[in-house]
Amino acid sequence: MGSGAGKDVNAAIEAASADELRITMTALGADEKTKLQMALIETCTHLPDLELLLQDAPPNILECVVQRFAELLPNDLNSRCSFARSGGLQKIQGVRAEVGSKLHDCIDEINMMYPPEIVQYYSPNYTETLLYKYDLSSKEEQADCDAWLSNFLNESSESTRGSLAEADVLQRLLKVLPNDLNSRCSFARSGGLQKIQEVNAEVGSKLHDYIDEINLLYPPEIVMYYSPNYAETLLKKMDEFN
Repeated sequence: MGSGAGKDVNAAIEAASADELRITMTALGADEKTKLQMALIETCTHLPDLELLLQDAPPNILECVVQRFAELLPNDLNSRCSFARSGGLQKIQGVRAEVGSKLHDCIDEINMMYPPEIVQYYSPNYTETLLYKYDLSSKEEQADCDAWLSNFLNESSESTRGSLAEADVLQRLLKVLPNDLNSRCSFARSGGLQKIQEVNAEVGSKLHDYIDEINLLYPPEIVMYYSPNYAETLLKKMDEFN
């Protein structure tokens, strides 16, 4: 590497922000970029910069980044919460690491810093795991159900939140969902169950009652998973866990 490239790397290491690092990285060649990344990993204690590397790191860099997180996260509760909120915890759940490898061991170390339900929440296909767990999973196609769901998602998105139009759609859905397991599965997978958790319905209103009726068709764990800010609710357990 030439002296100019070396200066670029040293300047990048001293950069004050992730944005500056990102700009510098795009200007470097492959070898210089790798050297910069390795130097950052070895010296960095600022987690947002490490998370920048985590997003698109090649396998050899990824292992070093995850190892660095495993070294830093045990010492700071706020950093562990930030790692979850920023998408880092979810990112490493999707990493394919061979059992027994250093990368796999580091991922396990990080996961053990969190309550199991938080790790599960960020795991790929956790919704399908929940459906299987409660015998709610079915791969059969339901043309009729798809039509109902389309009506719900389209009509309620075009109407005002909490409107009579939404209540009417939910009332019609309640004629289908209680009697059809496949429809309930499709309603969850399609985003319908999540959508009704976000509806601002006045307690005692028909809309609120219909939402309660639909929620009762599912195990509480599934309803909670689709509730707004459930991830934040889980993160509040970090104090107790530690």
